[in-house]
Amino acid sequence: MRQLRHPQQGIVAVLVAIGLLALLAMGGLAIDTGHLVLNKSRLQSTADAAALAAAKALDQTRSEPSALAAADSVFQLNADRLRGVTPAGTEVQFSRTLSPFVSGSTPANYVRVRANNLSWRTGLLQVLGLDTLATGASAVAGPSAPIPAPCGLFPAAVCAVGPSAAQNPNDTHWGYVPYGQPGNTVTRLYTVDSKDDEWEIGPGLYHLLRLSAEPDGRICVSPDLRHNLAAGAGCADLSGTVPPNPGKKAGQIPAVNLRFGIPDPPFKPADLQCYPPDHVVTPNDPQNLPIDFIEETNTITYLGEPITDIGDVGYSYQHYRAEYVSRRIECPDPGGACERRLVTVPIIDCDIEYHGASEPLVVKGYGSFFLLQPACEPGGKSKCSPGQDGHVFAQFIGEGKASGTPGPTGGYGVYKIVLHNDPDSDDS
Repeated sequence: MRQLRHPQQGIVAVLVAIGLLALLAMGGLAIDTGHLVLNKSRLQSTADAAALAAAKALDQTRSEPSALAAADSVFQLNADRLRGVTPAGTEVQFSRTLSPFVSGSTPANYVRVRANNLSWRTGLLQVLGLDTLATGASAVAGPSAPIPAPCGLFPAAVCAVGPSAAQNPNDTHWGYVPYGQPGNTVTRLYTVDSKDDEWEIGPGLYHLLRLSAEPDGRICVSPDLRHNLAAGAGCADLSGTVPPNPGKKAGQIPAVNLRFGIPDPPFKPADLQCYPPDHVVTPNDPQNLPIDFIEETNTITYLGEPITDIGDVGYSYQHYRAEYVSRRIECPDPGGACERRLVTVPIIDCDIEYHGASEPLVVKGYGSFFLLQPACEPGGKSKCSPGQDGHVFAQFIGEGKASGTPGPTGGYGVYKIVLHNDPDSDDS
């Protein structure tokens, strides 16, 4: 019997080893799972903070690169609190709408920060062969209220002239140089006489738009193209496209010139009560306008000299703003005359091959332009030079106010930048 006791002593050692391993595994499970829950919570807070910072930067600057920088900076600062986390696999996405969240749709209003498969080394669980654990988080931030349909639009479109955002992410102005930067200059906003191929978007398609008009209580003419040219009350939907308005339309130039206080037919002086002129209308003599277009050389001139910079123009947005300051004009005003020479224009993608006169035009964003002078109507009574006939000249200012309120002073209203549930993730 004594000879049988020696093998049993080895079995006890094995059982003790297995028990210790089980205890270590249970302890590791408890400790490392606790770390998992803690890091998951901290990671979600980090993603939330990064999304809020990015959304705030986007709201203030309308610049996706600025929002990306803000998200990266805040994420890295908060990631230091995550024990042993490898900060890889994070991405920032932008969307025009919240639900559905369409990454890359413009103009962006919402920001998503995703932290995918962030991992860290385990402790006691390594005895079971689990060297790392991973988790993820997703956060979406943006305006507290749904973005309304863009309104307050001038019913003409201009082409984006720069490379795509994918080619040049630092270009947030569609190839135009904003006010205050070297190279800011004069643009042909649109032309009534659409004979040249450059001005044609597609077969029978030019730059006028058929936008719905949201009544603002001061409609003198039917809510059509002329009303939107005079009032800037055009609205588009949230599809990212705008409908074209093919063919020539009568009364375009007189409608634009109401903003300068010029009631040419078919308008009458009484119509200025519905479509008040800007507080500042310099210059406003359609028979003595300084900006011309030389079609043969595709050159815009001021008093006969080619324009290379907005400083070559005798009266520009800089002078206009100075008059507002010197005359102490406060905006908005009850009469609705503030900043009537500032128009918000859809910037469209003209690299797409459009077919047919009713194909929607793809919107890349909304730009703000300053009307530099009245326009001369082709065949009208004003003594315009050939280069002025039918052209509307403007200065690019920057990101436009495309809002849910018609008129030049429209805005989103009061809102906050807040966190939203990510419609595509359970981690949010």
